[in-house]
Amino acid sequence: MSLGKAIFGVGEVGLRARELNLRRFWQQDSNTPTYVRRKYDGLWYGLALALIGSSFAGSVVQAKNFIYKTK
Repeated sequence: MSLGKAIFGVGEVGLRARELNLRRFWQQDSNTPTYVRRKYDGLWYGLALALIGSSFAGSVVQAKNFIYKTK
């Protein structure tokens, strides 16, 4: 479970870094529509990383339970 949480944390860190980049981009020029596109890119990036992390955590837990059942 802690491995999954670690992966989820990496996803969070990736999203935070992406937000910081977006803020920098937003300060550069605030009236371009590409900001909105990049904002949603960051959102999807974070969601994808979180989904991968949570699914990986689920599979690790399932494997652990299977190993304990077969012992």
